[in-house]
Amino acid sequence: MKKLNFISLTILVSLLSTNSFAAPKVYGKINIAADDGNGTDDYVNNASRLGVKGVLDLKNGLTGIYQVEYEIDPTDGKAQDEETVTLGTGETVVTKSAMVAKQRNSFVGLKGNWGTVKLGFHDTYLKLAQGKVDLFNDLRGDIKTTFSGEDRTSDFLGYESPVFGGGFQFKYNLSDGGSAANGGTGNRDAKAYAISYKTKKIYAAYASEDNSTKSSGEDHTRIVIQVPVGPVKIGFIDQESEIGSSKDDSTMFSIAWKATDKLTVKFQTMDKEDENGITQDDVTSFGIDYKLTKNVKLFFYDTEHEDGVISISNQPKDYTGIGIELKF
Repeated sequence: MKKLNFISLTILVSLLSTNSFAAPKVYGKINIAADDGNGTDDYVNNASRLGVKGVLDLKNGLTGIYQVEYEIDPTDGKAQDEETVTLGTGETVVTKSAMVAKQRNSFVGLKGNWGTVKLGFHDTYLKLAQGKVDLFNDLRGDIKTTFSGEDRTSDFLGYESPVFGGGFQFKYNLSDGGSAANGGTGNRDAKAYAISYKTKKIYAAYASEDNSTKSSGEDHTRIVIQVPVGPVKIGFIDQESEIGSSKDDSTMFSIAWKATDKLTVKFQTMDKEDENGITQDDVTSFGIDYKLTKNVKLFFYDTEHEDGVISISNQPKDYTGIGIELKF
């Protein structure tokens, strides 16, 4: 990845060589729910975050962009708890260290009339192709509970074209295997691209990823669409994945009804089947959002997750929660 390091240095020098630094914007989100999961009551953090971002006016029609964002947890102060695993020898090793803050999309980049280049730690464009079809993003019914390929990778180099043809955009990214904390190996070049079409009414996308940063080197293709029907938005995602020697197909159907300016009712169902048609995951969610102000909402959700074949020792998990989200 020496080329990526050289590009990174070039971008940084370009940014620092200008005196036109604008004041950065501090932003964030606090999302906490009182959650009853299989009879266990707890307060859960739903990807609360704090970040800073900004733009810099450069010469020759260029704009510098930057963002540093971290997940925080107002419930217990740890965005990531320590995780351990016991080896066959009986030795216990730490696989993930405890973190007060966990890095999210953080990057530096350049933007011009030719498009945007980003370098840093970032969601793959396969992941971002989901748009807003996932109505329970960051909650118990998040798309990542069923779909593979929901990755954020290190050594990310991405290109985003300008919007053309009335709503089309092309995105392409490379990454270097990802960090161990992300399940990667650091020795595999991964790539993903997405073609999307977005207007005020419709969103559609096709995305593909080869040799993902996961240790098994996953390949994915994803089709996404979301359309309005009066006050209702209907969304659909279909993804085919090759994970090692196995294959599976994941689908999502979501529907959001904006009953009033403040009240939205949501339903979403997801399913994953292997190549033999056997269900591996089945997640169904129902929810209600109520806006108190533009940046504050109350929400309710009920999610049932069936993980693989149901048996006496493997029963569906049911989660019910009520919470508040504040953006700033």
